[in-house]
Amino acid sequence: IALLGISKLRCLADLLASSIDAVDDDALDDHVLRGVARADMTSSLLNDTDLVRCGVTAALLSVVDRIYDAPLGDLLGELPMSDATSRAVLHGGGRVGEALDIVRACERNDRALLESLAPGRSDEIMSLHAQVVERTRQVHTPSDADVDEQRSESPELA
Repeated sequence: IALLGISKLRCLADLLASSIDAVDDDALDDHVLRGVARADMTSSLLNDTDLVRCGVTAALLSVVDRIYDAPLGDLLGELPMSDATSRAVLHGGGRVGEALDIVRACERNDRALLESLAPGRSDEIMSLHAQVVERTRQVHTPSDADVDEQRSESPELA
């Protein structure tokens, strides 16, 4: 919440809530996790700049087209955001866009592209990406105790 700000978080929540019934739950989980991992990784890449908030926002928004199966430009056009964030998500523009391109290259394991985007740092960045993905999975995978607790609270799941 601190990285996004309450107004951006509300806009994202409104977008998700307005059409949540049209989204497959499993696909939603996968895409949201990808967005969270992208946000974490982008935040790490932009850590020494004042662009972290913009980067986190751009990373989270970079998956909404897959969630809604709609053109990203159309979806982003409905949200109040800076031109820099929109350019970063749509065209890889600016420092935030470069960070997103690095994250996407890691997701595809495209070492040649990664080396061109971050010369001499591809091994370091791939390692960071692996850590971020693992951390995201750990945080968002319910433990057996969590599942048992949910079952006890919801009789229909038992």
